[in-house]
Amino acid sequence: MTRPAIEPDPGGAYRMPMFPLSSAIRDIRGAVERKLRIFGVVPKGIATTQPALVQALEQGIEELNVLWEQVQEQSEHLARQRQHYADLFQFAPYAYVVTDLYGNIIEANMAALELLHAPIVDLAGKPLAASVAMQHRREFRNNLVEMKLSGGERKAWRGQLRRGRGPVLEVEFNVGAIRQPHDAMLCLCWLLRPVDPGVSPR
Repeated sequence: MTRPAIEPDPGGAYRMPMFPLSSAIRDIRGAVERKLRIFGVVPKGIATTQPALVQALEQGIEELNVLWEQVQEQSEHLARQRQHYADLFQFAPYAYVVTDLYGNIIEANMAALELLHAPIVDLAGKPLAASVAMQHRREFRNNLVEMKLSGGERKAWRGQLRRGRGPVLEVEFNVGAIRQPHDAMLCLCWLLRPVDPGVSPR
């Protein structure tokens, strides 16, 4: 059974593969059916201690144990991969925010929390637009709609962030889609990068 790999999306995002549990179940079912087909329909009264039947069942159980170990190994491997990418996200030196397709905050890394001057408990579930300076919110929402209508093409523009009670900060908003394996948009990943007033986003 081949381990799935996390492959980069052409747009720069990463795609998490679907865990092939249905394939493992089909393998288990096939192993049992192959052993039972040796005897066909077992009539009532047949001696369950018949050596050939016992041997076939033992082989079937062994195959099931091997398949189960492979399933567990894959599950542990995927858990390690998820933790690895979670650590990369949390400790990245740049401010990253993950939102749903409507711009509501799902997660923010440590750099983003520092940039916004707010803990995640105060941000989770709230629109990212609420952290944008009032005069830039309409532009922010319009760009978000355009980005979704374009099918999730990466988009960048400049605006201002509110930082708690501190002064506003000039930033570049850079947003791209995180996609499911079948290519549907799952959520949005935002890079919030402070910029000099005279520098245009690339």
